[in-house]
Amino acid sequence: MTMTKAHILCILWMIIFFSSSSTVRGAQRDALPKQQQTTSTKDSSTPGQPNLLTIGGTSSSSSSTSTNAAVSSSSSSSSSSSSSSSIISLSTTSSSSSSGPTPGSGRFGPVETTAPPTEQTRVGPYFDVAASKNVTALLGKTAYLNCRVKNLGNKTMLLQVSWVRHRDIHLLTVGRYTYTSDQRFRAIHHPHTEDWSLQIKYPQHRDSGIYECQISTTPHMSHFVHLNVIEPSTEIIGAPDLYIESGSTINLTCVVKDSPEPPAYIFWNHNNAIISYDSPRGGVSVITEKGDTTTSFLLIQNARPSDSGQYTCNPSNAKSKSVTVHVLNGEYPAAMQRAGQPLHRTPHNHQLLVLASVLASSLLCSIGMLRLPATFGGRAGRTTRPVSS
Repeated sequence: MTMTKAHILCILWMIIFFSSSSTVRGAQRDALPKQQQTTSTKDSSTPGQPNLLTIGGTSSSSSSTSTNAAVSSSSSSSSSSSSSSSIISLSTTSSSSSSGPTPGSGRFGPVETTAPPTEQTRVGPYFDVAASKNVTALLGKTAYLNCRVKNLGNKTMLLQVSWVRHRDIHLLTVGRYTYTSDQRFRAIHHPHTEDWSLQIKYPQHRDSGIYECQISTTPHMSHFVHLNVIEPSTEIIGAPDLYIESGSTINLTCVVKDSPEPPAYIFWNHNNAIISYDSPRGGVSVITEKGDTTTSFLLIQNARPSDSGQYTCNPSNAKSKSVTVHVLNGEYPAAMQRAGQPLHRTPHNHQLLVLASVLASSLLCSIGMLRLPATFGGRAGRTTRPVSS
C-alpha cells in the first residue's frame, strides 16, 4: 500500500513537471521572436545593452537546472515556477528597455529644440521694418510716413498705433484720429490693412527729424522713421553773365542737384518766352541727362546779336535759374565763349570793362602830353637848344 502511494505521488509530480516545462517553453517561444527582432534593430545603435538572446539562453539553462532539482524534491517545483515567472518578467523588461531612445530624446533625457520665430509662430504684434522705411521728401510736396504692424488682428479695440514727433515728444495721431492743431498732419488707415500712415502736407525744413510709431503694448513697442526734407538746387554754369562771340555756338548748362527723383521735364525760356525748337531760326537743340544729378544742355548754333538776353532754366521740381547772354560782334572781353567751348565766369560786368578802357586811354593820353615838351623841336628823348653866336 505504501509503495502504491509513492508511485502515485511520483506520477503526479511528473505531470506537474511536464506541464510546468511546457508552460515555460511556450513563454520562451513567444518571447524569443520579439527578442530577436529587437536585438537585430537595436544592437548596432546601442552596443552597451545586453544581448537578449544570451539572456534567454541563460534563463532556459537555469530553468532546466531547477527542473532537475524539482524531480528530487517538491520544493524545487515551486522554485521552477518562480524561475519561469522571473524569465517572463526579465524578457518583458529587457524587451521594453531595449527599445532605445525615442526621437527627440538624448542620452541624459529629452532634448528640446527651438526654431527661429516666423510670421506663423510669432505671438503678438510686431513691426514690418521692410515696409516702414525712412523718407526723403521735397520741400512743399506732401510726404507720407508709413508704419506696418503685423499680427495686430482684432486687437485694434485694445491696442492702438500712434505717431509721435520725437523732437518735442508731441503726440500727433492715435489710431485714425489726429491730436494736433497743425492741420498739415493727418492719420491714414484703411480697414483690413496693416499700414498706419502719417501724412504731412507742405513739409518744411523744420519738419525734418525722427518720428516714432508706437504700439500701446506693455511696455509699448516703438519703431523710428527719419524724415529728411530737401530742396533741390538749380545752377547754370557761368552765370550770371556770359559773353559769346558772334557766329559761335551758345552752350548753356543747367544742373539740378539734391533731388530725390529726376525732374519730369526742364523748360528753357528766352526773355520770358518758351524757346521753340521748331522756330524758323533753327539750330536750337536741348540734351538732357537724368540721374542723381540731372543736367540739361541748351545749344544754339551760329549765335547772333538777336540771341542776346536772359535765358532761364525751369525744372519741374526745383526753382528756376537765369543767366544773361551777351553776343558780341567784334568785341573781345577777357571771358568769352568761343566756338561752343565751355562757359567761363566773367570777373567784371560790361560796364566795368568799358570804364577800365576809358581810364586806360586817359592815362595814356596824360603820359603823352607830359612827354611833348621834351620832344618838341628835336628827336625823341633829346632836347634841342639854340646855339649862341
